[in-house]
Parts: sequence; structure tokens; C-alpha cells
Amino acid sequence: MLVVMLGWVLFKTIILEDALNYIGVMFHMHTPAYVAVSVRYYLDNKLLFMLIVAVLAAIPWKELLPGKVGDMMRSAEQDETINLFFVVRRVVLLLLLVISMMFVMNSTYNPFIYFKF
Repeated sequence: MLVVMLGWVLFKTIILEDALNYIGVMFHMHTPAYVAVSVRYYLDNKLLFMLIVAVLAAIPWKELLPGKVGDMMRSAEQDETINLFFVVRRVVLLLLLVISMMFVMNSTYNPFIYFKF
């Protein structure tokens, strides 16, 4: 894997001096001359929204919600009867599936790597 990563650096750069500087930064031999992107480049609004939805979906709401609401959510999973929480849960999961499929279909086209050479 190390050989592959070093080989990719050679394909990425045009001048050998730039490749050696890049490898030096990879192994912390010296600091980079500039930073091309910031954290905000990776955290656009769409990704922040998806991270918030993922965090909210990972929280165990049944154990955290006190009283009758938590009991209703627990009973919805134990009983096979259809109630409000069961229906809402299915609708939310279906909407998340549709949104995820829309994001996958809307992603940019990435041609085969060897066509760039």
C-alpha cells in the first residue's frame, strides 16, 4: 500500500521536486507551503445535514424518552399492531431511502481514470 501511495504522488505531480515535497509533507519531514482546502470545503451544507440526520438516527430514543412516549415506542416494536409511531417510523425510513437514492443519482459523473491520460 505504501508503494501504491507513493506511486500516486508521482502521477499527481508534474515536476519531480513537487513530488518530493509532497512526499516530505506526507511523512511530516517539513510543513506544507500552502493549504489548498479548508475544513469547510469538505463540510458543505448537504454533508452537514446528513451528519445531523445520522447522529439523530443513532440516538436510542426509546431509552431516552421518559414516560408514555417511550413506552409507546417500545410497545410498537414488541406488538405487531399498527400505531402512530410504527407508521411514522416506516414513512421516515422510506423518505430517507428516497433522499439517499436521489443523492446517489445526482452525483457528478466521474469518467474512467485512464481516459484522463
